[in-house]
Amino acid sequence: MPYRTKSWSVKTAGPKRARHRRADDRRGTSNERGYGYRWEKYTARFLGKAGGRRRLCIACVDDFNDAFLVDHIIPVTQDPEQPDISGAKDSLFWNPSNHQPLCRDHHTYKTHEWDPWYREHRLRLERGIKQRVKKGDEPWDVRNWLLRESGLWVRGWFDLNPDPVLEMQVLTIEESHG
Repeated sequence: MPYRTKSWSVKTAGPKRARHRRADDRRGTSNERGYGYRWEKYTARFLGKAGGRRRLCIACVDDFNDAFLVDHIIPVTQDPEQPDISGAKDSLFWNPSNHQPLCRDHHTYKTHEWDPWYREHRLRLERGIKQRVKKGDEPWDVRNWLLRESGLWVRGWFDLNPDPVLEMQVLTIEESHG
C-alpha cells in the first residue's frame, strides 16, 4: 500500500497554531525585519551566485557543501518596541564582518545552539569588531576572530581563502561545453 500523507498538521490545528500566529504577528514580516529585496541582492552577491560562482558553507569544510544562507554571526536585534535599532537599522545588520555563509543545517544548529551565547556577549563582541575594523583588519579576519571567541573556530568553522574582491571564499563553476 502506498504511503499517504496526513491531511492535517500540528502547526495548522489547535492551540499551538494560535501561539505560532501570535508570535509571527509580534515578529513582523521578513520585509519589516529588513530581509527585503536589498537583502536578497546582497545575499546573492555575498554567496557568489552572481557571475557563475558559489560559496561554501564555512562549517562543512570536509564535505564542500554550498552555502544557501547568509547568517548574522552576532544576531540582529529584532524588537518591535524599538524600531529605531531593530532589523536593518541594527548596527550589525549590514556589517560584512558579521556575516558568514552557511548551509541550512548549520544555520539551524547555530541559531538554536549559539545565538543565546552571542546575544549575551554582544556588547564586548561589537566593541571588538569596531576595534579590528578601525585597525584595518579585513572582514574575513574579523569574522574568524568572532568564531574563535565563541569556540566555533575549534569545531572547524573558519573562512578559508576569501576572495578579496567579494570578501568571500568562492569557487568558479566550470561549465561543460559538450
